[in-house]
Formats: sequence, structure tokens, C-alpha cells
Amino acid sequence: MTQIETSQAPDPTVDSHVRVTLDDGQVVTGVIVEDFGELIPADGTIEAPIDAELGIARLRRFVITTDRGVVFGDVDTVEVID
Repeated sequence: MTQIETSQAPDPTVDSHVRVTLDDGQVVTGVIVEDFGELIPADGTIEAPIDAELGIARLRRFVITTDRGVVFGDVDTVEVID
């Protein structure tokens, strides 16, 4: 029986070059400059009401600099690239 190796993408960390899928579906690339992972509880997310017009904001794990400015992402929207 032949064993098939599966390569797993590295975990995103500060200074990782990443591809980020934004809420509107756009994809941008950049570098992680901050990781707020320690602030997010293991059992869920943190959401905060902003106001009646903007609704609720969710804390994102990563701050990423791109050529378009700063964006925010989570583990499920960030992919490490070489």
C-alpha cells in the first residue's frame, strides 16, 4: 500500500506573507503585522455593537498590511504564501 503525503499549509504568524479573502470576495496579498489570537476566547468570537447604522463588529485575529492599506483577517480567510 502506498502512503500519500499531504502537505499542510503553515500556520499564519506575524511576518507571514499571506493571501486574504475579504468579506466582499476580493483577494489581496500582504504581510501579517499583528496577531490578536491570544485575545480571542477559545470558545467563540468577540463581537461589539458599534451603532444602529453600522451594526456589530467582530474582532479579527490578524492585522495585515497590503498595497491598499490595512485589512483584517481570520484563520479561515488567510492563506500563507511563499
